[in-house]
Amino acid sequence: MLGLMGTKPDTRTKLRRWLDSEPHGTGTRIAKEASISTVFLWQVAAGERRLSHETALRVARATGLNLTDLPYTRTAVNDA
Repeated sequence: MLGLMGTKPDTRTKLRRWLDSEPHGTGTRIAKEASISTVFLWQVAAGERRLSHETALRVARATGLNLTDLPYTRTAVNDA
């Protein structure tokens, strides 16, 4: 499906768009800061994997993105 003016809509994740706008090597730095592999970070950015809540917090801190901009697994807490 084409968007306005015959262009394809941007289907990249917010993380992928952010990484694409940053200088070369930023993904490696973010992965190190978040204690994950660069391969895993790029899989998340491609929408193939999800982060744990704790890892999503580390990635959000390292990138300045909002937690809601990242694909992470939300776990329910049962206080009963």
